[in-house]
Amino acid sequence: MSTLVNCNVKISQIIYILKTEAKLLSKGRLEGLEEIVLQKTERLAELERLMSDLKDREDINRVAPQIDKLRRLANENGIILKSVMNGLRSARQRLQALQHLESNIGAYDRKGSTLFLSGSHTRAEKKV
Repeated sequence: MSTLVNCNVKISQIIYILKTEAKLLSKGRLEGLEEIVLQKTERLAELERLMSDLKDREDINRVAPQIDKLRRLANENGIILKSVMNGLRSARQRLQALQHLESNIGAYDRKGSTLFLSGSHTRAEKKV
């Protein structure tokens, strides 16, 4: 097989990996991303070796549109990943705020001292 054909095969593999990554990210699923990163790294290194073997300028021009597609997909995945990370950070901050708020809620007497209430000691009175 020629180097150009091998490049096209490798590019197709990377596009498939990027699309799989995009599906996981858009669903907010982070499990499996580590494996995808490893696959991308391996395939990109293989593509780089193949591209360095391309000597004919015409062959390089033939794969250029596919390389642009790879770059575009990778950039889109980066934007989605950044959004997912921002969402996780925001959720963590909201949980921390709720935990802090919960610790500040309580009952106080007229002097401002904290009251400790338990279910067995409280009674509700009805006034008619």
